[in-house]
Amino acid sequence: MTESGKSGSVPKLRDSSILRIEDLYIHYHVRRYKFFPQNEVIIAVKGISFSIKRGETFAIVGESGSGKTSLVMSILGFVKPKYGKILFENQDIWSKDKKALGGIRKKIQPIFQDSNNALNPRMTIGEAIRDGFKSVEKDKDKTLGEKVSHLLGLVGLGAEFYDRFPHELSGGQKQRVCLARAMAPNPELIILDEPLSSQDLSIQANLINLLLDLKHEKGLTYLLISHDLWVVRSLADRIAVLKQGKIVEVGETEKLFRNPEHSYTQTLLAHMPGT
Repeated sequence: MTESGKSGSVPKLRDSSILRIEDLYIHYHVRRYKFFPQNEVIIAVKGISFSIKRGETFAIVGESGSGKTSLVMSILGFVKPKYGKILFENQDIWSKDKKALGGIRKKIQPIFQDSNNALNPRMTIGEAIRDGFKSVEKDKDKTLGEKVSHLLGLVGLGAEFYDRFPHELSGGQKQRVCLARAMAPNPELIILDEPLSSQDLSIQANLINLLLDLKHEKGLTYLLISHDLWVVRSLADRIAVLKQGKIVEVGETEKLFRNPEHSYTQTLLAHMPGT
């Protein structure tokens, strides 16, 4: 008998999502000291669910303390959820052993806000990108230098950057290096965690165009975490609004900007420059 209760085969629809979050809770235990030491539970993420389609840019917006960072760290395999599931390509990340989790991590690459801390000041740019080829036996791959040069060109930097050090680059150039390194292991999903917030508007515009071009050229999927609504509107296909660990609204970008339903979303948009 099939799942439908009838004989014969019933084809299942292929799940088009690359990432699914199902009823996720993330707790932290904090030791407080008043008169006596006490354990306090802080619930950073409170039963959120959403899915990201392959090839789209899905943004999560919210104020500081809304749970965005906790969610990212859990997706990357660093913070274990208390309840719920994180399914990447239909695999439950937190049901895997360390070796299998490491394989999944290669397919999910992050780019963080602070490119200064992301790059080792003692490594050249070429070495930093070479380090991104985690799945490659580096010493045996004779074409690795060519691959690094190709990635430099892909992100708008020439081969002359190969032997430079991070302190010789501007903030925008360093963020391009971080993008090249993230792309080295051919990821399926790139997490953009406030990647443009430290850049001025002209550099932001250039990096937004680069991210859009790479998305279409390479078929990338982005999870964008940001409080900058201008960046979100420029990049995202859909948006989830996070408030105090809960998703209060999800919608297509332009529809949400033009007609926000939740009062919290309305408040966020009211403080957006130009609105």
